[in-house]
Amino acid sequence: MQVATCRQVKDLAIKFYQNLKKVMTKGEALRQAKLSLIDKHPLY
Repeated sequence: MQVATCRQVKDLAIKFYQNLKKVMTKGEALRQAKLSLIDKHPLY
């Protein structure tokens, strides 16, 4: 199990709130934020 770094948590929160401003639901905003982090991760 990988533990998230402070930077990853910060990036997730920023992307989440940016997605909310795009009038997404909370669930969809979080889903999209998670997917954006997965895209950035070198092992996926």
